[in-house]
Amino acid sequence: MRILESYTLPKNADNPDSNEDIRGVIGEEDAIRFVYLGDGATSGSPFQGRAGGLVAGERLIQTLTDLPHDADIFDFANAATANMRDVAATWDGQSRYRACIQALVYSVHHKQVWRIGDCHFRVDDQIYLGSKYIDTLANDFRSACITAFLKMNEQFDERDLMDESLMPERPWRVIPELYQGQFQNIDSDDPRAYGTIDGTDIPLHFLECHQVPNAKKITFCSDGLLAPPDSWNDGLADLKRERAVNPLMIRRKRGNRPFQTDRAIFDDTTLISLEP
Repeated sequence: MRILESYTLPKNADNPDSNEDIRGVIGEEDAIRFVYLGDGATSGSPFQGRAGGLVAGERLIQTLTDLPHDADIFDFANAATANMRDVAATWDGQSRYRACIQALVYSVHHKQVWRIGDCHFRVDDQIYLGSKYIDTLANDFRSACITAFLKMNEQFDERDLMDESLMPERPWRVIPELYQGQFQNIDSDDPRAYGTIDGTDIPLHFLECHQVPNAKKITFCSDGLLAPPDSWNDGLADLKRERAVNPLMIRRKRGNRPFQTDRAIFDDTTLISLEP
């Protein structure tokens, strides 16, 4: 097994240490046990004065480091949850949502891809997009608000609003920062519910286990990329093309923030690919 590519770009170029995406391998070069990618939630509640997404990333790495090579997805989910219990206990139930992280793991022993959350992955030419319906609702609402604002204020061009502070109000921020946490890891058939690693029990239907015994190439990426590309450069090219026609992320591809004014990214952006 070997790593083919491993790259990351922080959304905050002036503070790369604030990057809440993680990726890497667990084990020695000739005895790798797991390959992982994690996407920590930017709006998650802080813990002991630090960003919740950063803390969740550290706990995920520790979980995988401690897991035996033959652990299964249930062992992983239980251990990752246990390692976040103290963080979850500090959430007041009102502000933002619990600190959390979405994760992809390749188990070398089981030849399986495990997914909890909405990161994307690709096995050879088969693409597995991650998504959360509550994000779709929030992004649609954001798109409607900005589209209406542009119609009401024709002096503005889309590119003028890439700095969202120019908007007099940003009502779409209310959903992810206040209400989204109420749907996190709830054991329900409510389509707005979603699974994540946050220190609370993860309902079984949010644990994805994909058998990939014959895979030639596996690619993991955070949702800073539009879809899992064939290569890192292809993924950046996709972003550049999208930014040219959709700088605010309000058209066919919708997101919770615009592209940056000086870079063709809109979020922490990370990829790792491997040859099993």
